[in-house]
Amino acid sequence: MHLKIRSPESNQIIKVTIFLFLGLLLLAVLSLVNKQVVLKTVYNPEYFRLPDHVETVITGASDMQFGLNPELIKNSCNIARPAEDYFYVYYKIKFLLNSNNRIKNIITGYNLGGLSKNREDDLYDHQSAQFHKCYFMLLDKYGVDKIYRRNKDFYFFYAKYCFGVPLELRQELSLWSDILFKKASIYQYPFCGRFMNRKGQVARPFRGVYFRNAFLGKDNQLVPKSKIMIEYIEKIAQLCKEKGVNLILISTPVHHSLTERFPSYYLQLGYQTMQKLKEINPQIKYYDFSTYTLSDDCFLDEAHLNSKGNNLFSKEINKLL
Repeated sequence: MHLKIRSPESNQIIKVTIFLFLGLLLLAVLSLVNKQVVLKTVYNPEYFRLPDHVETVITGASDMQFGLNPELIKNSCNIARPAEDYFYVYYKIKFLLNSNNRIKNIITGYNLGGLSKNREDDLYDHQSAQFHKCYFMLLDKYGVDKIYRRNKDFYFFYAKYCFGVPLELRQELSLWSDILFKKASIYQYPFCGRFMNRKGQVARPFRGVYFRNAFLGKDNQLVPKSKIMIEYIEKIAQLCKEKGVNLILISTPVHHSLTERFPSYYLQLGYQTMQKLKEINPQIKYYDFSTYTLSDDCFLDEAHLNSKGNNLFSKEINKLL
């Protein structure tokens, strides 16, 4: 009888195969544990708790982030983020209302630029990966199918959140630990921004940056409305109605050099959209402060308030509440 002796190359292949098999098995176990234990805790609405005193939540984009100081608005918190459009605001509010039944008021911005096709295009821009990372875990299948292209970012997030692959385990473990020891803060969640109190003053009243970003396309022509943004602000109105929460829409003060240039098409669109929102949810309150008189030294730029401006404006909003 002759024993067959394996070659060194054959032994090496066997070792590599066993190593890969054990590695994949370990990854599968870690992924299962991560999904069932860590992610299902971190992204469970039951553990996403606002401070006990909070009854009013401020959401939206940078106009709200810079404009409303929660220290001056009774029982409020500001979790607005830069460039947060109505698509993302809807899913954030939905997540919040799942487990925070003390919320009485949702405040979000109502600005004409937010209804623009440019905001819809931002959903698909390559720079929007930072938003996809922040919000992926909040979206339902309809939302994912709306905006995600099947690219490397999509597969990264899908592997992380749907299969539990521990791609960013350290940051999840940190929040998971804080939840267990009741030290977690809403501001640890990537989709939650916070109030920004900026000093400074507008140097040139109208630079045109925000006007172009809101209303003009690459050819400098007026862009049409966004069907997606209008769809999702309507979903916000319906959601708040179903949850019995007051929806307060606010147009923050804007420098007159910008309001004077608002296109008539968007002024009419803003009015029509508001009428539709009130049909969906008759309890909506809308306060238009876009032409509210403030001196130049209250503006950080043509579209945002500085610390002096938001101090005055926040006190006005507190009176309304």
